[in-house]
Amino acid sequence: MLKDDKVAVPAVPVAGIDPAVAVAGQAVNPARLFYIDWVKAGCIAILIPYHAALLYSSFPYHMKSKETSIALSIFNAIVLIWYVAVLMFVAGYGARIAMIKRNPLQFITARLSRLVIPLLFGVFVIVPPQIYLEHLYKGEIDYNYFTWYTQHYFTNLTPYPAGNLSWHHLWYIGYLAVISALLLPLCVRIKKVSPFQRMPGLRTLLSSRYGNILLVVPILMIEFFLRIHIQSGVLDIIHDSLNFIVMCFYYIYGFMLASDSAIYNGFLKSRKICLSFALISVFIYYGGVLTGLIDTAHFDTLTVQWINAWRGMVAWCFTAAIIGYASRYLNINNKILRYASQAFLPVYIIHQTILFILAYYVLGSDINPFAGFLLLTVSTFIISMLVFEFGIRRFKITRLLFGIY
Repeated sequence: MLKDDKVAVPAVPVAGIDPAVAVAGQAVNPARLFYIDWVKAGCIAILIPYHAALLYSSFPYHMKSKETSIALSIFNAIVLIWYVAVLMFVAGYGARIAMIKRNPLQFITARLSRLVIPLLFGVFVIVPPQIYLEHLYKGEIDYNYFTWYTQHYFTNLTPYPAGNLSWHHLWYIGYLAVISALLLPLCVRIKKVSPFQRMPGLRTLLSSRYGNILLVVPILMIEFFLRIHIQSGVLDIIHDSLNFIVMCFYYIYGFMLASDSAIYNGFLKSRKICLSFALISVFIYYGGVLTGLIDTAHFDTLTVQWINAWRGMVAWCFTAAIIGYASRYLNINNKILRYASQAFLPVYIIHQTILFILAYYVLGSDINPFAGFLLLTVSTFIISMLVFEFGIRRFKITRLLFGIY
């Protein structure tokens, strides 16, 4: 074992747990793991370049450049595999922290108010400019935004793209609100009685170098046997039920493991092998696709099933690696982290509208895809942070509308 892998269950409350209690597997109240907050902050940091890259990639998006980039397409494909899994895992952890001083009713009331109010505000105020700019960019309308919003938006509130009603990138907030409510009874049970209380052997296994791989087995079964039969990809929960189920697993894993530092030590121990597997297999697969050695158009059903399972495995390995490396290098608290934690939801809500406003002009220029991607990423990030600081954070009403408490 390498030196930096020798991290025992801490005797001080790094994870907020008395080791003697943790060994017994009893449910305890965890303190905050700062590296999980850093992962959350990193998720919003990578979301801006992800959406900027979609403008130039081969993936469908609301606005598209006439030129596409293979490199940016691969970037999107890789991030897409693991991003939502990490977000939901972190959200589950956050739910466990939020329940420390709240009873179930207080928790779900606070959670839904923090999610539903920004979601409704986003759907009717933040998202409409994106729909307008999409129509304007495609030459489908030629009047100004005020005219469109006051005279056309509310007259066609049918689901997008036929109508104007959409949550666009805010789907995550809607999904999280539903998952938080749906899984509340199970989370309350886990909070009272740790699943490891009567299974100390399972706890020991999961905290070993490769033990956390066992957690992905149910997800692999779902991916292998069900994905080819169940519709997914339409971000409305009803027509995305399989992805929704997988998200529930990641959420409950994040919640369940939040109280046990030994399990998180397992992520630390397995981070290198998980990252190696994920990166090597991703590069082999997409390298084969780009060179024509792998012909995805002629996959038979069994091959598609194995590819689906592989994607599930890669998503878990990326998640485990990210958590493991974060625990090794980012278990620190400072002003930057506290500021980033406040900025996460507001910047998540506003960034795509800002991106679309900038993209409307950049996509109409002669700038090449990579330069356009960099310009849009940097400018969207800077403007989003300025709007957060001077237009959201300092006012009570905007703090409420954007979920800052």
